[in-house]
Amino acid sequence: MSVLSLQAKELGRLVLDDFCPRCFWLLQKHKIPEGTLYETRFARFINQFDHFIRGVISDLFHQQGELPDWLYNPLKEVLPDLPRVQRVIEPTNWQADVRGFRLSGRPDSLWELEDGTFVIADYKLSQPGGSFQKFYEAQLNAYALLAARQNPPIKVGHLVLIYFSLDEKGLVSSLGNAYFPFRCFVRSVGVWDFREVEELVERAGQLLSQSSPPNPAENCNKCGGELMAWAQQLVTYLETLD
Repeated sequence: MSVLSLQAKELGRLVLDDFCPRCFWLLQKHKIPEGTLYETRFARFINQFDHFIRGVISDLFHQQGELPDWLYNPLKEVLPDLPRVQRVIEPTNWQADVRGFRLSGRPDSLWELEDGTFVIADYKLSQPGGSFQKFYEAQLNAYALLAARQNPPIKVGHLVLIYFSLDEKGLVSSLGNAYFPFRCFVRSVGVWDFREVEELVERAGQLLSQSSPPNPAENCNKCGGELMAWAQQLVTYLETLD
C-alpha cells in the first residue's frame, strides 16, 4: 500500500482562522499543475522571484564571504546574538515519514552558522505580518522537523521569514551594482515542539485519506452548499450533452 505524501508548505493551511476541511481536501486533490495555462501569472511571478532572490543572496555570499548589508542589518536587529553565517546552502528536497504519512518539502535557503547550528530562511514577496503569519510559521516548523529527520540530522536553531516589499529607493542590490525596488524585513519565528507539527501532519493525512470531500467549515463561502448545488447542476447539464 502506497504512503500518502504531504507537502510541508501546505500544513500552514490547517492553522488559519478560516480553515475549511473541504476546501483543503479539494485544493490538495485537484491541484493546478505548475506551468500550465491555468496557473495564475501572479503565482508564476512569486516562484520566479523566489528563484531570483535565492540566486542573488547565494552569489553575493560566495563573492563577499558574508550576507549583503541589506539583509544582514535587519537580521541582526531581530537576532543580535546570531553567530556568524559561514555557509549558504541551497537545500535539496527533504522527506521523512511522520505518523504513517510521507512529509516532504524544500525551504528556500539554509545557512550554516559557526556554532554548528543552522538557520532555515524563507523568502516572501509581501508585507510582514498579516493573516498568513501563522501559515508561514507552520510551514517553517515543518521544514525544521524535516531537517531533524535527515541523516545526519540538521540541527536548526533559528527560523526566519524574510519579507520583500516594494520600495522606490531600491535597497536590494545584486551583482553588477544593480538595484531593485524592494526593502527587506526580517521576522524571527519560534521553533515549535515537533509534536505540534506531527499532529498537523496526522490531521492533514487523515483528511486527505478520505475518498470523498469532508464536511465544510461552518459558513464557508468557498465550498458551501450553494457552490456544491451549482456544481451538481453543471454536472447534470454536461451529462445531457453526451
